[in-house]
Amino acid sequence: MNDLQEKFLDTRFEMLASERVRLPSVRKVRVRYKNRSETIEGIEERLSDIETWSRASKRALRLLHLRARAEQGERRNCKNGQIGPYEALENELFGNPLDLMSKNDDYGLGFNASLVDGPAIGIFDLCGIYPDSNLHDRFVSKYSWLRLFEESQNANCEVLTHSDCGPGTCDTYYWVCVSDPTGLAREIRERIVDLA
Repeated sequence: MNDLQEKFLDTRFEMLASERVRLPSVRKVRVRYKNRSETIEGIEERLSDIETWSRASKRALRLLHLRARAEQGERRNCKNGQIGPYEALENELFGNPLDLMSKNDDYGLGFNASLVDGPAIGIFDLCGIYPDSNLHDRFVSKYSWLRLFEESQNANCEVLTHSDCGPGTCDTYYWVCVSDPTGLAREIRERIVDLA
């Protein structure tokens, strides 16, 4: 810093001191939840036995996903094998998608699928949400299973074989590689709920 800059700063400081500028004091703030629905008990209450997806239950689901994702990230960074309370609640409410997966020697964790028959695992079983027929029809008409997994950040479809037996009997077989089963289930859950 040169002499001119120092002189300017000294002058500026003197002006501020003479004007008795008061800086706002720093207060300690205790974070409180706005309402009960933002606590783990409130989230569990909102998401247990859902028949229709209200605005509050959608918000509770997103909050659960946000907090469970944060716990999952902390667990990965700390190499701590214990799951947190939000991850445990998510598994309790929707099931653990890892239980439905199998392992392929070449492609890793995932499951089989065919273009004609669809995935070997039910999409709604994977995410743990069983929508009413209206929501089910909207979801199925908007997303094909192949598009759903191709657009996912947590899954990748690998072609295993093509069968071309004759007219109308051809099929393509896939292995759906899943990098994060819980992340995939969250993605699908959020897409279903967005349509509600």
